[in-house]
Amino acid sequence: MKSAGGVFNYTQMGMANKKNGDPTVQWELLRTFSDEHGVLDWSSNKADRRNQKRREILATNLRDFFRIEGDPFRLTDDGKGWQALFLISPDE
Repeated sequence: MKSAGGVFNYTQMGMANKKNGDPTVQWELLRTFSDEHGVLDWSSNKADRRNQKRREILATNLRDFFRIEGDPFRLTDDGKGWQALFLISPDE
């Protein structure tokens, strides 16, 4: 498996709102994964039913940006959340 790493901002990753240049909800979801150490489930204060579709779009964004195949997220062992299949950490 190839690994790609780096520090990227939302505009570099194509996650800027085309109308106002602000980060998209997918970028905010990626930040949430970062803040939650790669796992998002119902224990998070950012849990939201709308995250299912947002996560699907985010997965597409990540596949396109990093040129990877497959879903970059998996269900957690209990099936009640998602775990990133990549390392992500918040800004220090």
